[in-house]
Amino acid sequence: MKIVVNRKEFINVLTNMSNIVKETPVRPVLSGTRLLANEFGIEFAGTTLETSLKNRLEGRVIEEGTVVFKIPLILEYVKLIDVEEIEVKVEGNTLYIHNAEFSVFDADDYPRLNEVNGNIHCEIDIMDLLDGFEKVKFSASNHTDNLALSVIRLESYDGKLHFVSSDSYRLSYFNSEVNVLEDFEISIPLEAVNALIKIFKSYEGRLSLSIEGNQLKIETKDIIFTTRLIELAFPPYKGILAAQQEDKEIELNKEQFISALKKVYTVAKTNQETKEAAIFNFSGNKLNIQASAGRAKTSQNIDTLKTGDDVKASLNVKFLLDFAHNLKNNVIIKASTSSSKFVISEYKNDSYTYILMPLALREV
Repeated sequence: MKIVVNRKEFINVLTNMSNIVKETPVRPVLSGTRLLANEFGIEFAGTTLETSLKNRLEGRVIEEGTVVFKIPLILEYVKLIDVEEIEVKVEGNTLYIHNAEFSVFDADDYPRLNEVNGNIHCEIDIMDLLDGFEKVKFSASNHTDNLALSVIRLESYDGKLHFVSSDSYRLSYFNSEVNVLEDFEISIPLEAVNALIKIFKSYEGRLSLSIEGNQLKIETKDIIFTTRLIELAFPPYKGILAAQQEDKEIELNKEQFISALKKVYTVAKTNQETKEAAIFNFSGNKLNIQASAGRAKTSQNIDTLKTGDDVKASLNVKFLLDFAHNLKNNVIIKASTSSSKFVISEYKNDSYTYILMPLALREV
C-alpha cells in the first residue's frame, strides 16, 4: 500500500481516531486504526465494538491496500515533520513514513464494522447539536454502573430536538428547533457523546442522524460516527418539568451569582460532610450564601428581585456553577419550600431548564 496525503489533514484524522481507539490488551488489534486505500479513496476506521468512527481523507492512492497501526507514536512523529505532504507506505509488516518505520497489526484480524442503514430521522447544524449536548451533559451520571443515567436523552417531537440528562440529584433540559424528519427517542452513552464533541468541534456544516435498532449513525461528508444506544428506561422527565408549583421567584445577575458561588465553593468543597453544599437564604431582596469547613467560613450577599415569601435551603454549589456557566442572561430561580425542587432557568429563555433537589438543611 502507498498513499500521499496532506500532513495536517493526516494529523487531524489521527486525532479524531484517538478519541475512539483505546488500548485493548484483550484484543490488541482494536488498539489500532485501520487505514484502507482503494479505488474509492482513503478511509480510516476505529472501533471499541460499542462506538465506531470512519473518517475519509483526500489524497493520492498510488498502491491499494489495508494496514492497521497504533496511533500515539505515529501521531507524535508526524506532528514533528516539517513538510506539506507525506508518503505513507506499507511493505510486509512495516509502515514507512518520512524516514521512520513502525510496526503494524495483521489487518485480517480487524473486525468488520456494523453498517447502520436506517432512515434519516433528523438534520441539524453541527454546532447546534454540540451546543445541545454541552448544555446538558454535565448533569448526566458519571457512574458506569448506572447505565440508564450515564446517557444523554435525545428526543424529537413538536418540531424540536430535546436534550435531557439527569444523575437523580438534578436534571438538565434544553430544546432546539431543527429539521425533524421522523420523531424518535434514544439514550446515547455519555462516553460516546464526549467523543463525538471532541471529533466534531472543529467542523462546520450540517449532519444527519439515522437510527436502526439499537444503533445511531451521525454522518457528514467525510465522517461516519456510530454508537450502540442504551435501551434502559429513562426517568419520566416530562412530568417533572410540567409539575411546576413553585410560588417564589428570584432573579439574580448572572455575573454576581457566579462570582459569589465561586467564592463560597472554595470553602464548601473542603467540607466532606455537607457534600459541596451551602446555605442559601433568600430574604427580602437579598440572597445570603454561607458555607463552612472546620474553622473556615464564608458569607456572600447578592441583590435580588424576589416575589413570594422568603425561603432557605441547602444547595450543592458546584451543581449550580455547572448550570450558571452556560447562561448568557440573568438567572431565574423558582422555589416552594426548603425540601422541594428548585427550578432554575435563564431570563426570557424557556428552552433551557435546570432542576436541582436540595440537601438536608444544616445550619452553618
